[in-house]
Amino acid sequence: AEDAAANQAISALQAEVTQPDTIEPDPTAPFDQILKHRFQQAIFESFVRHHELRSVVVVFDYHNELNESQAVKGLWLGPTGEIRDYPAIIGSFRQTMAMAGTQFQRTALLQRQVDRELFERLMAIKKHSLDEYQENKVDPTT
Repeated sequence: AEDAAANQAISALQAEVTQPDTIEPDPTAPFDQILKHRFQQAIFESFVRHHELRSVVVVFDYHNELNESQAVKGLWLGPTGEIRDYPAIIGSFRQTMAMAGTQFQRTALLQRQVDRELFERLMAIKKHSLDEYQENKVDPTT
């Protein structure tokens, strides 16, 4: 009975899933709209294949000044499209914060690595300067 209820819930979810057009987007459309379309397709396919998935957040990080432009910044979708139910909003936010924690950790590790490399370079420059000074030192008594 429990398996039948689970299968029924999965079937209902599959029926609810809102699929984007599977037709390729217009190649003359702006790049961010094409990018958005392709990610939507992948996300909705994931909802159909993985019923335990409640929502997906994708953030687009662009090169150069595009992050400051009007380009699409990302997607936040559930099986039926835009996220609107409280549990999915809270769950997405919680997972986003967990990912932000991972990003902060990686940033801190990178900062420590950069600090270590800068310190090592500074010490090498100081040693080189001291060695050079000692080699070229003039005897002050002459």
